[in-house]
Amino acid sequence: MAMDDETEVLKVRLIPSTLVACCTILVYDWLLTLHREVAAIWSHPRSIGTVIFLVNRYLPFVDVWISTTTRFQHVSPEACLVRNRIVGWMSLIGVCISEAILMLRTYAIWGRSRSVMIILCVVWVATVIPGLIITQFELTTLIYTPTANVGCNLVQAGTIIIYAYVLLMISETAVVVLTALRAYRDLRNRSLHRSWITQLYKDGMLFYIYLLAISIANVLVPILGPEYMANWLASLQRVLHSVLTTRVLLLIRSQLAASQRFAQLDSRGEELESGTYGGDATYDSGSSGSRTLGVGSGLAFVDMSRVRSGMSEDATGDCHEP
Repeated sequence: MAMDDETEVLKVRLIPSTLVACCTILVYDWLLTLHREVAAIWSHPRSIGTVIFLVNRYLPFVDVWISTTTRFQHVSPEACLVRNRIVGWMSLIGVCISEAILMLRTYAIWGRSRSVMIILCVVWVATVIPGLIITQFELTTLIYTPTANVGCNLVQAGTIIIYAYVLLMISETAVVVLTALRAYRDLRNRSLHRSWITQLYKDGMLFYIYLLAISIANVLVPILGPEYMANWLASLQRVLHSVLTTRVLLLIRSQLAASQRFAQLDSRGEELESGTYGGDATYDSGSSGSRTLGVGSGLAFVDMSRVRSGMSEDATGDCHEP
């Protein structure tokens, strides 16, 4: 009897407590990184990259809030179905955006390699299109019944969503393999041992381990655990995708902003020395090795091929004087 009581308590409290923890993670990470966001995002002109960043960072606040409040309210079965469908689609969109960001970062560190772009595009399409179909099937299987308690009483749900998590694992594995290959090549080059590049690779590998672990758990828990734990970690995976991807973007945007400030000061100094300064400096990815940091397609991702070229010049001292 005591065991049954403990199971009932766990059944009632597990998912609501996890959702509260997800909200705490979102808010805590936002407070920790807000100053970096202001410096790297809001202090610069708006671009497609800004929109992608904002959607990736703030959309989870909406769907996780819907999930959390639903667990603490008296909600009709019809409202439960509508809310969970909204959360399901928003979560899918958010994860797809996070995966796209990680793939763009991978494409950037490979110097915009065409072959890598093709591989990543194939992987992304092979993940997203089946994911859309699987999510639609999963959401159509949900059945809720009235309950006297707060929250929703789910009495039926499909298990096809497991395959979406398997696809996500494959996508994340492809990204980490490409990242590891590039890191192995780059970090053997002493001229590329810059702290932020090392951090970019280190974060990429650590983030993959975290995301892979949660993806594996989302596959195994519905199979091995009780029915009420089937979607236990779905919101946590959603939050981790957003938080970790946001940190990758902030690292890249912060480094880009620093390099642009340096480039402007360097350019103005050269113009003042030659007597040709006539206003706002423009960014020049020219001869100075420390200035060879670029962006691609307005997304503010680092063009690693130019970074490697510039650092090689720094290492050899083959920089042209004005």
